[in-house]
Amino acid sequence: MDKHVRGEEDPEAPLPPGYGRVGCLGDLLAENKAKKQEAFDAMVHANRFQPPKAMDDDEYAFLGEKEKQRRDAEEARKAAEAEAEAQFRAAVAQRASRVE
Repeated sequence: MDKHVRGEEDPEAPLPPGYGRVGCLGDLLAENKAKKQEAFDAMVHANRFQPPKAMDDDEYAFLGEKEKQRRDAEEARKAAEAEAEAQFRAAVAQRASRVE
């Protein structure tokens, strides 16, 4: 074994990935993919029958605040539209009264 691979200070240091491995890169990638797929399948299978996580108080308060902000913004928009419409109608009425 080369001294520069493990280091002279620590002969028990782990080898770099792929060092001393026999086989091609495709085999290594396929093996890694299979390991990851097995781990994913195990996680999905274990969690399949669990109910969804309920919201805690912080999440509930946050969503309530966001909904309140949305409602306030909608009310402000409607009020601004009503004010603009009232001003428009007043301008039209004033113009019509000048013409007559």
